[in-house]
Amino acid sequence: MCLLIEIALAIVAWRRGWKAWVLLPFGIVFFSGFTVGLAIGATGGTPDPDVVNGIGLLLDLVLIVVLGVMALVAPKNLRVQPSQPLQSAEAETQKFSEL
Repeated sequence: MCLLIEIALAIVAWRRGWKAWVLLPFGIVFFSGFTVGLAIGATGGTPDPDVVNGIGLLLDLVLIVVLGVMALVAPKNLRVQPSQPLQSAEAETQKFSEL
């Protein structure tokens, strides 16, 4: 279920303008999970399924929060700037008639 939410949020964030930056949180979470698994294996201990599932769920929730923020907020270079107030048609025609 979490994977479907993550994919949906990644698609929304990609379309929002983040493009390939959306893949960075996936890589960080994957690397973090790999590192935790490597640490458990390196200690020689048998991994407790509850601990491993808890860490995996925590990493999934962090990824969902990060992707949610990326889906809601556009990158700085694509944010819409407030436009200048529109000039009246009379001011425009007067400006062009002076030329």
